[in-house]
Amino acid sequence: MNNKVYFFKVWEVLYPFALFYAVNLIAMYIALLLLGFSNENYMVAQIFGAGVTIPVMYRRFYFPDRMYLERDSILKGKTFIMGAIVVVIALLMGTGLNNIISMSPLVSISEGYKSANENFYGSTLAYELLGSGIMVPILEELVFRGIIFYRIKRSTGKRYLAVLISALMFAVMHFNIVQFTFAFIMGIALAIFMDRADHIYAPIAAHMAVNIMGVLRTELKLFTNTVDGSSFAWITSITVFVVGVIALIIYDLKSE
Repeated sequence: MNNKVYFFKVWEVLYPFALFYAVNLIAMYIALLLLGFSNENYMVAQIFGAGVTIPVMYRRFYFPDRMYLERDSILKGKTFIMGAIVVVIALLMGTGLNNIISMSPLVSISEGYKSANENFYGSTLAYELLGSGIMVPILEELVFRGIIFYRIKRSTGKRYLAVLISALMFAVMHFNIVQFTFAFIMGIALAIFMDRADHIYAPIAAHMAVNIMGVLRTELKLFTNTVDGSSFAWITSITVFVVGVIALIIYDLKSE
């Protein structure tokens, strides 16, 4: 492959990622300067950062890339059914995987995860649902599936390469081994949802469902018996995750 062509292919993926990271980080930093640097204000800053970054990424990359490429069938009645399917699959995988990781040694050895948890769950339930449950999923799916996954697939023509690279970039952004593991595995599922639906609504709906469930479970102390390290917790969690993976494979094959 010509070096200039290769550089362009890499740059058209790295440039949106770099712009997303820079704009979001600067917006969050400005918000924290105004509000004060604290765990309580971190989620408000995330909401503000996402609110600033979403229109930038949408207008600069997603809209020009895909304005004429959305499948007509998605816009003619299948959205709700497909959305419900991906939400159920994501909840099964996300819940089971979260439980397994929570009971593993990864949590105890990851200082970055402990710090991230303090930030994510240091605000009010309303802010956490708005930030982690709605704004962050919209932004991250717009960037990692709507832009990065789509551009890799378009430039290489290799679907599974695009799935793996976009999931890896999504995972690396989380900066600790616990979230890296969770984000990489779920990133694969989210990319498959994007590919099969060929529309950003599918991974956004799935991501929202997983994050909202995570917030509610943490703040309301739900299903604590599934993360207590007991035999019941392990069997239940592994079963739920495996069922989710099987459902994802069936969904992928049936959507061809």
